[in-house]
Amino acid sequence: MPDKAARGVLLAILVAVWLTGCGGEGQRTLSIATGNTNGLYYPLGGGLASIWSRHVDGVNMKAETTAGSVTNLIQVAKGESEVGFTQADALAAALAGAGRFPEPMPLLSIGKLYPNVVHLVTIRSTGIESVQDLRGRRVSVGPPGSGNAVTAWNVLGAMGIGESDFTVRQLNYAQMSNGLKDGTLDAGFIAGGVGMPAVVEIGVSRDMVLVPFTDGEIATIVRAEPAYSGFNMPPGVYRGVDEPVLTPTLWNLLVVSRSMDEGLAYDLTRTMLERRGDLENISSVASFITPVSARDMDDFPIHPRGATALLRRSTGRRSAGFRRPLTTGKLPWRHILFALAIGLSLFQLWQSTSGMLSATLARPIHLAWVIVLTFLAKPSWTGEGPAPRWCLWLDAGLALAALYCGWVIVGFDYRGVDHILYGLGTHDLIVGLVFVVLLFEATRRAVGWVMVAVGLVFLLYAGFGDLLPDVVANRGFSVERILRFQIFTGAGLFGTPLGIAAGTVFIFVLFGAFLEVTGAGRFFIDLAFAAAGRFRGGPAKASVIASAAMGSISGSAIANTVTTGALTIPMMKKLGYRPEQAGGIEAAASTGGQIMPPIMGAGAFIMADFTNTPYREIVALSIAPAILYFGCTLLFVHLMAVKLGLRGMKNPPPVRRTLSEGVHFLLPLGLVVALLLLNYSPPLVGAVGCLAVVVTGMARKGTRVGWRTILEGLRAGAVLALPISLACATAGIVVGVIGQTGIGLQFTESVVQAAGGLLWLALIFIAIAALVLGMGLPVTAAYIVISVMAAPALEGLGLSLLVAHMIIFWLSQTSNVTPPIALAAFAGAGVAGSAPMRTATQAVKLSLGFFIVPAMMAYSALILVDGTSVTAFVFAIVCTVALISVAAYAIEGFAITACGGVERGLFALAAGLILVPNDPVRIAGVLLGAAVFALHARNSRGRREAPQAR
Repeated sequence: MPDKAARGVLLAILVAVWLTGCGGEGQRTLSIATGNTNGLYYPLGGGLASIWSRHVDGVNMKAETTAGSVTNLIQVAKGESEVGFTQADALAAALAGAGRFPEPMPLLSIGKLYPNVVHLVTIRSTGIESVQDLRGRRVSVGPPGSGNAVTAWNVLGAMGIGESDFTVRQLNYAQMSNGLKDGTLDAGFIAGGVGMPAVVEIGVSRDMVLVPFTDGEIATIVRAEPAYSGFNMPPGVYRGVDEPVLTPTLWNLLVVSRSMDEGLAYDLTRTMLERRGDLENISSVASFITPVSARDMDDFPIHPRGATALLRRSTGRRSAGFRRPLTTGKLPWRHILFALAIGLSLFQLWQSTSGMLSATLARPIHLAWVIVLTFLAKPSWTGEGPAPRWCLWLDAGLALAALYCGWVIVGFDYRGVDHILYGLGTHDLIVGLVFVVLLFEATRRAVGWVMVAVGLVFLLYAGFGDLLPDVVANRGFSVERILRFQIFTGAGLFGTPLGIAAGTVFIFVLFGAFLEVTGAGRFFIDLAFAAAGRFRGGPAKASVIASAAMGSISGSAIANTVTTGALTIPMMKKLGYRPEQAGGIEAAASTGGQIMPPIMGAGAFIMADFTNTPYREIVALSIAPAILYFGCTLLFVHLMAVKLGLRGMKNPPPVRRTLSEGVHFLLPLGLVVALLLLNYSPPLVGAVGCLAVVVTGMARKGTRVGWRTILEGLRAGAVLALPISLACATAGIVVGVIGQTGIGLQFTESVVQAAGGLLWLALIFIAIAALVLGMGLPVTAAYIVISVMAAPALEGLGLSLLVAHMIIFWLSQTSNVTPPIALAAFAGAGVAGSAPMRTATQAVKLSLGFFIVPAMMAYSALILVDGTSVTAFVFAIVCTVALISVAAYAIEGFAITACGGVERGLFALAAGLILVPNDPVRIAGVLLGAAVFALHARNSRGRREAPQAR
């Protein structure tokens, strides 16, 4: 029935969308090939797509994420995209049919964009002062086949530095940044506009040096690569750059096919220039945008009308000279699974500490390994008794198929262009298709049908979007092109979500597993009971504290509910809480662990990557909201205890004794927090944390662990990470389709338009979307999908990027405790032996903070971002505390004693006034709530004294 209902709802939505889009004037859906979502091409391309769709008649332009310049040029030449971004050196090679291009490409330029500056970044302690000092060092040139790598090899080649002169690393921006911070990398090339976020982040966290080039070196580069020129980086752009730094640079251009209609090219160019101010709101580099002129770019053919009627023939410039870097036994199943799980954990620890493998290698290896493990850990046979032999062979066959597909993908030539120019070969096409099917089957086993359905719907949308009405249409992509983008680039299935899951998230899940197997987890629970057990409703309050501590590390609200709840729920029931209350308290507290610093499940790391914000800043900004959430939950727990007349534990364990038995387990947590705040990369910190847990466990005789326990921790960490990695890989498909089709940017505009400029209405839309998606997706996957589409909408309504992501992350948690599919609450109901829906009702009430705190984030200074005064921050906290209190009194109908109807109504009115984003009105709401509480307290005292007088 759930599947039939889901299909019916999906069909109804599609019909409604079709009807709303029909009847308008037909438009031609075009695409602009941009780049990955971490660079400047994508946001500028999204801005251009929006401007052209609004201001050029008959054009419905979509921004498409791609692998970069080379891919863009080939797509435009083949007619797969109408417009594309490119670097000048790549265009020179494409026009000449040289380097990586087997034949001249029929391309024209319509616009000059902004200069791409070559940043050669290092840390002062390395002693690197010139490009010649790179010899014998560990240097990253960028991911294989990227524009960044092309630029790096061009510069190095011109300077006479080859592959054999240094240790070549092919890392993306995040890996490069982590390597420089951790000391596993000496220098790296970053090609991009002035003020690149990746360079800014390195400058903030370390003593960065931007290596200068001399005038002679620039002249040498220009002689070898005429598309380049010199650029003086102004002081103050980056921290540590106090005087101008001379660097190589080359321009970015917009290209179209020679066959593009002259009228369309003219309209696109004219509109881009007229609306340049709109693009400057996206990035200041848009101020460089001018028509291509003979004086500026005399080596590229220019569209006759598209670039102010200037037409120049190519001078036949020689190649840009791209350089290519060197490119079943008889063991029982459980033993194979055990060995593979340990191997995966060891591989991830090695990769986290060394960073040896580029993302194009590490991510496919990780995912293939995860899929193989899933088929063995979660077999197809779910019935009673031993599995039939054919089921065992089926699972073994699927595992071997995943292994083979992973081997093919890892060995794929990402630097080649044949697959872009001529399409994937039959073998690669079949491998890609089979790998997607295997991923979906593994996801179905580990996560559930809903996640698979979401991924499949988005793939169908990519393939058949041209059949939909203009409001949601895309150009309609072939199976080959979808698979090429999703499997054989770093922007789809192997994109950012999987990269985070395979790096930071996996390591911290492993860290949590080591805490469990060494006994540290039990210590934190005992410490919570020792600290809070003696108070009214003590076991419930201890549950909240313990779940806050363990939930932050475990990464799973459901797992935390079951593990912590196995101890806390029986004690709450024994004290007098009803079963549904006990289950709801544990579910609310465990779900709250996902927003509790320092680890925040996987949220802090993903948010840091999505917003280009240092991890320590996100942790610092999350402390106050997290405390407010748990304060809200503890208030409800206290009110329930007073209402039921409950007392604390009779003999709680002494705090001193509990601390003395496990105080050494606080050292790994302290070390992890300290290293994270010192801005070491999270994967390295997590690996150090795993080692620290084992080492500190050796400090006491009672907590010492042997090799069996260590191996069990490695195994448990790998198995716990399976659903997270699979969910993120499938979410990567969704993110990839959103980028490839451009629907994300259109969704953003639709939300802004539907909300009519009203932030509160947009928040309601996003909260509903988070609830619906979260019913079938893990929290991490739901956050990724929603943030990609909705965060820009909230930005458009006036919120900062970080606040927008924080709100979405909080709202993504609500599905764990909100009916009808409240998985954490249902898990708590299973432990408590209560009715699932009643438990979910209690859980959502106790999780009121998940709705109140995001609202106050949006309408007050609760997040202390740049420009927020301390006074405004304190006022926001006071208002939020007051709002939580009066809302709890109104909902629970109890404060000191039972509240009357008038009191509950006045408390509700006070809550409504505090929600109004107007300081005088909020002050009135706070004063009203305080006055009603004071009156209630006096009346309660009178009711208690009256019986004594009699």
